[in-house]
Amino acid sequence: MGRNVLQSSKVSPSGPITKPFGRGNVQFFYSTTTWTIPTGVTAVRVRVWGGGANYYYLAGAGKNPAATRAGAGGGFAMKVVTGLTPGGTVTVTVPAIVSTNGAAGGTCSFGAHVSATGGSASSSSSTGGAGSSGDVNYTGGATNSDNTIAGAGGGGVANLFGDGGDGSVSGSGTSNRATNKASGGGGQYGAAAPNSSGGSSFFARGGVQPNTAYCVLPESGNLTGSLDLIGVGGGGAGMVTAGVGPQKGINGGGGGGSTGSAPGSGGFPGGGCGSGSSVTPTNAAMGAAGLVIVEW
Repeated sequence: MGRNVLQSSKVSPSGPITKPFGRGNVQFFYSTTTWTIPTGVTAVRVRVWGGGANYYYLAGAGKNPAATRAGAGGGFAMKVVTGLTPGGTVTVTVPAIVSTNGAAGGTCSFGAHVSATGGSASSSSSTGGAGSSGDVNYTGGATNSDNTIAGAGGGGVANLFGDGGDGSVSGSGTSNRATNKASGGGGQYGAAAPNSSGGSSFFARGGVQPNTAYCVLPESGNLTGSLDLIGVGGGGAGMVTAGVGPQKGINGGGGGGSTGSAPGSGGFPGGGCGSGSSVTPTNAAMGAAGLVIVEW
């Protein structure tokens, strides 16, 4: 899910907008834990990404048995938290992803100071998560609004540069396809290019696979290893023809849509899963977990 470009040993706190904070220490949190405030530290800068949603399989009378709703992307918030007490503790919450039909992305938080909700996917709505209480708050990309549609792309995660890109929707032309957004939404199933292509972000190209002879993977958009560029990746392309599977999103991009096979999973952190045709998502096709980063 893109973790190879997000390891703390390869990431610099500097970037195109922010500069090193405090003493330049950085800690990544991939799971829920209790953090002890270091000696001499009374202020931290926190970045929070909510998790991406799984797709939702729509069963029941009157529904296309292959129809599913793609997962939306997680929200983002960043805040400078002051007034901390050295030696005190803060609960850092990063829920694990689960392989449950329609599971929303987890809400990630740094105590009660700042949080970001995960994206959703259900029979009635599929909306992006939202940052809350931050100095900066943005919303993840949404996806299909028609619950009879199969093969929509997942929404991209929000990040420092704005709201996440919406996933592309079958039958909706290019109007819902994320292009030149803060992250890329996933492409849709079975459409001619460019609808099947993943959405591009400000920094990265989405995936492209219009046929079996031509396939380009989405880009991460974080070649400099900057904290600022986490979550700015491109969306995965949707499945176009038999034998050409959907692509995963990368670095927060939404996964590509599919029918007849597992869809593309969301890119870490917080990318939403594309929609597929099985009742239960698998580890190969789910929304991505969220992330919390603390600088001091």
